[in-house]
Amino acid sequence: MSSNSWMQALREWNGDDKWCIPKKGTKEYDEVMKINNRLNPKQKKKKLTSKERGEAIKAGNERKKQRAERKEIGKNQRKGKKMSMKEMIKKVK
Repeated sequence: MSSNSWMQALREWNGDDKWCIPKKGTKEYDEVMKINNRLNPKQKKKKLTSKERGEAIKAGNERKKQRAERKEIGKNQRKGKKMSMKEMIKKVK
């Protein structure tokens, strides 16, 4: 729920004659939430296919591998092992 939708629901609920924010858990709050849900219905999450899940896992594993390689390069540099820029790029790829 974005603050903008909450404000729109409050404006509609309050009208022109009053302005108040209902306390959470009251029937007034529930009325504002009904308006808010009507204005901005929740979007259903798209279920991933097994192929999409597999691709997401592979991408995550690849990022982990790259981070580990960069970390290793940093350790080597701190230990005094100098590497050329080309060697560093080759290791990361």
